[in-house]
Amino acid sequence: MASQCRFLAKYGLFNCLLSNGEWLLGYATTLLFYVTRQAPFGTAMLIDVNKTIDFAAVNDADDIITVFATTPLTDDEDWQQLAVNECIVFANGQQVHQDVPKSPEYLSIEEGLQIAKNA
Repeated sequence: MASQCRFLAKYGLFNCLLSNGEWLLGYATTLLFYVTRQAPFGTAMLIDVNKTIDFAAVNDADDIITVFATTPLTDDEDWQQLAVNECIVFANGQQVHQDVPKSPEYLSIEEGLQIAKNA
């Protein structure tokens, strides 16, 4: 999987989310973050508006949810950043595969957004 993504990334900017309904693959050439939420669910404050979301009110106790975004959406959760050319796979909300380059590089949000603007 990672080798096919890296092949495609040679042709330009290639951040990717791909799913078949059972698993979710994420691949980053610039910015891609994820957070996994599971019980006990708490609250989180959105970054772009003054609003708190209570995840316990909208999820069941056995739910496991992984959310991907270009940049973190909340400021009080532990968002994980994918390295440049990192590939990660989730099934049922849980990480099942990760392929990180030997010398991982992590872009700042400013660097990643500038690359996207110039693409």
